[in-house]
Amino acid sequence: MVEWPDNNDISYQSPAVYWPQYKDRYSKEDWKDALYWHALPESWATMQYEDFLMARRGMIAQVIKDGFAKI
Repeated sequence: MVEWPDNNDISYQSPAVYWPQYKDRYSKEDWKDALYWHALPESWATMQYEDFLMARRGMIAQVIKDGFAKI
């Protein structure tokens, strides 16, 4: 969702700090697709890291399952 130059600017900032600056680059439809394909929970930017990992684990499995169903 962010490009290499953006990554340099972001450095070690929390997503809660940097994401509000970048999210307006994307339409709601693009954002919806990105949440799914990147297995990001709705509130990913403000979640505690351990909670984020636990929520994302099942989402990643679903993306993989859906991908295999298409081939």
